[in-house]
Amino acid sequence: MFESVEAVEHEDPFVLASALGQLTLEDIDAMTLAESEAVTLASQRVINAVSARQVAAMDTHAARAEERVERYRQEAREEGRRVPLAAGGQDSAAALAPLLKVAPRTMSARLSDARRLVNGLPMTFDLQWSGVLEPYRSAAVVRESAVLRLHQLEEFETRLHRRDISQIPGSRLRSLARREAEHTDRAAVRQAAQKAAEERSVRVGPGEVTGMSTWTLNLPTAESTTLWAAVDGLANEYVKNTAGLKVGQARVDALFDLVMANAEVRTTIELVAPIGSGPATRIDESPLDLRDEPEHELPAAFGGSDGGVGGGHHAQPSAADLWAAVRASTGALMDSDTEAWFVSGLTEVPTHGSLLPETVVALLSDPDVTLRVAWSDPVTGAIRSQDPRAYRPNAAVTRQVRSRDGTCRFPGCSQPARRTQIDHVVPAPVGPTEPPNLMCLCASHHRFKHHGGWRADLTPEGICTWTAPDGRSHTTWPMDRHGRSAA
Repeated sequence: MFESVEAVEHEDPFVLASALGQLTLEDIDAMTLAESEAVTLASQRVINAVSARQVAAMDTHAARAEERVERYRQEAREEGRRVPLAAGGQDSAAALAPLLKVAPRTMSARLSDARRLVNGLPMTFDLQWSGVLEPYRSAAVVRESAVLRLHQLEEFETRLHRRDISQIPGSRLRSLARREAEHTDRAAVRQAAQKAAEERSVRVGPGEVTGMSTWTLNLPTAESTTLWAAVDGLANEYVKNTAGLKVGQARVDALFDLVMANAEVRTTIELVAPIGSGPATRIDESPLDLRDEPEHELPAAFGGSDGGVGGGHHAQPSAADLWAAVRASTGALMDSDTEAWFVSGLTEVPTHGSLLPETVVALLSDPDVTLRVAWSDPVTGAIRSQDPRAYRPNAAVTRQVRSRDGTCRFPGCSQPARRTQIDHVVPAPVGPTEPPNLMCLCASHHRFKHHGGWRADLTPEGICTWTAPDGRSHTTWPMDRHGRSAA
């Protein structure tokens, strides 16, 4: 049966399913090129047909749920009881969601699409039922028809199926379906566009690989073209000045810089350590003093300015206590001689994904990062207590650097220091988190230092010498608190 593509492309999908079920892995390993192509196509046709059966079953389930609800409502009317609200679709989604391991809201959307496909788009559904049309192509037609009312779908499908949609690539099929929906009802398409603009959104989630996140922007096309021009223009400047930088990478950096140049962001890291990894306490008692106090500096071992003097029923966490939380949360170790951080394992960031160890190192070395400590049950992992206080690993150092610099230290920039980021001249952990290796840079010039081809050198007195890509040097001086002009 699987001699060639031609032998399976018109066969009944469930005849193919039976034959596919008889194949062993050894059978497939021994196939010729033509036979493996035939099995690939046959498998897809079976998937298409089975998916259509699932869609039909979902439609039937929703219909039966509605009938049941209507019976309850009718019985309530006859008995003089309060008539419940009709919620057949919601009942169906709630019942099917756990079966398919999806959220009820997701299931509700899938049910809505299934009902539209089965009852309103019969030509498209028949192609999928026979195994010809893939589920993603059917989904594209359903999505683009969503702006139309049910009585308009017949005209829409008649227009759409003047071509063999099974031979049209997915992106082109969606564009074609969108045009045919507009031809069917232009006013409905415009109204849907206005509603979509009102519901514009930005979403973020874990990326495809560890250490990456994926952002999805849904915004009006006019705003998109303007934003793209700004991002692409700055990215091209980065590419010109940075050897080996790809344009895709540069666009991400440019978008980040454009946003950060107009925003003040404060990063807080919550360290979650199992109970028992810090000070000895009862299991229902916080290891930390829970007094509601203002932001603290970390003890000296963390780069703070004091040793952490405590008070009250619980002592303020010592350097050892807090370091235990860091070690338990991240697997981090510190070399006391080189002040280098070593982090093992991945750190999860809710809704964004995972941070790579080197990224955690950079965050823990950032003087502007704030730390909070929480303690989890050693068995279930659930949070049992949280310290409401915030700790700044290098709050005193940060104040000293901002006071010394006064403004962004890039030549010609006067952005006030309070609106800048603290940058390591020699990147951490090789370079220490101390004033002689730190300076204030605004968001734009922080990135420009890395992508613009500039090099910075800082003296212990805070005098910064910048070397431009053309070899020329420029010097910026720390803030003159005596009122003298800087040279």
